Amino acid sequence: MELLYHKYPNVFSQDASSYIKDFKASSNLVENAQPIFSKPYSVPYSMMPELDKILDAWVAQGKIKPVAVSGWASPCLLIPKQPEGLRLVIDFEKTINKKCKRQIFPPPNPQTIFASLASAKVFCVVDDVSR
Repeated sequence: MELLYHKYPNVFSQDASSYIKDFKASSNLVENAQPIFSKPYSVPYSMMPELDKILDAWVAQGKIKPVAVSGWASPCLLIPKQPEGLRLVIDFEKTINKKCKRQIFPPPNPQTIFASLASAKVFCVVDDVSR
């Protein structure tokens, strides 16, 4: 991934607040969507400092903004990240995913996928979030 960042610097942001320059996410909610407030998952007390650290970093980077009151709430949890550390994961399945319009894309045919990999010699796992 580091090679891509150096080869295409005009595409990727140089700070950790945004991975792709000028990208703004948006949601496509169904008409008259009512907010869903889901209770939080319990986080082990020993992980609370790490959770606070991640949330504080996201606020500092402008990824999230603190709010006093909201009708929306999605539970989050910390999962182990390879080779070390923890990753904050937000479970939108119970909340916003239920209120988003579905974009339907036909799944690719397995034969097409395997054919595209036939000439490949190297396979890897890419985790851009851990950079």
